[in-house]
Amino acid sequence: MKTLISTSSFGELDSKSLKLLDEYKIKYSLNPYKRKLSQDEIMSLLPGNEVLIAGTEELSREVLEKGTKLKLISRVGVGIDNIDLEYAAKKGIKVANTPSAPSSAVADLSLSFILSLIRHIPLSNIELHKGNWQRKVGRSLKELKIGIIGAGRIGLKLIKLLKSLGAEDFLIYDPYVDKENFKDPAIKMTEFDYLLNTSDVVSLHLPLTKNTHNLISKDELLKMKKDAFLINTSRGGIVNEKDLYNVLLTGHLAGVGIDVFEEEPYRGELTKINRALLTAHLGPMSKHSRLKMELEATEEVIRFLKGESLKNPIVEE
Repeated sequence: MKTLISTSSFGELDSKSLKLLDEYKIKYSLNPYKRKLSQDEIMSLLPGNEVLIAGTEELSREVLEKGTKLKLISRVGVGIDNIDLEYAAKKGIKVANTPSAPSSAVADLSLSFILSLIRHIPLSNIELHKGNWQRKVGRSLKELKIGIIGAGRIGLKLIKLLKSLGAEDFLIYDPYVDKENFKDPAIKMTEFDYLLNTSDVVSLHLPLTKNTHNLISKDELLKMKKDAFLINTSRGGIVNEKDLYNVLLTGHLAGVGIDVFEEEPYRGELTKINRALLTAHLGPMSKHSRLKMELEATEEVIRFLKGESLKNPIVEE
């Protein structure tokens, strides 16, 4: 079963996944560019492969049309907004992802953003490198109202982390979650606008869909407190980056932590704003998380080879 591994750096931290493919005598080829593939590049590599172990590269209809033998896309990661699922289903291409593998690592990064921003760590670092000794009064978790948009695996893990460090006032907006699931008096389910209006920190943990694209745009940003913080470690495209840049220019918002962007690698205007703490989609990039994602994606390939049901199917047929 010929397999293309298009995600970059697969097997570099740990070769367990590659050894598993070898054990089952699965012929595979690795991403020769060692980076995210362009559409043209993946279109040239895909023909003849029955399985694609994929990363975040664009798998549009145009790309998938080149995979005339393609039967399975096993995504290393959670997001599947880069895949034309409708066309995959039409062509009988199964799709699976690894939803639980990166959740702890992404929650950790979200916490890191929050702690860094509320204590002015990025700005203090910049000033000290310039030779300026500036001490700023920050805030503690205990005094903050923290709004979580999206109460899935990552959002709930983040709440657990924050509570362990003293945070005690949470708002959650998630229309797909029953408020009866939350008995903790520190956690209150609320409406979207109320969360934006009253939270000191707003952290996003939801998938990118037609409904969530540009969910946080100018109007939503201006509804937030002037001294609030915005965190996005979920998906690029949920926050309108142009609107965020323009709002930050006015002095609104104390800071933002952004790990995901609509187009990656990101080279946009937010890099000009010191209050914007930006990282290069590091959310799932802990050693443990990366290995777990690679293993789970590989195990789906093994299940497919054996004719077994997929563990995390997005599109079955």
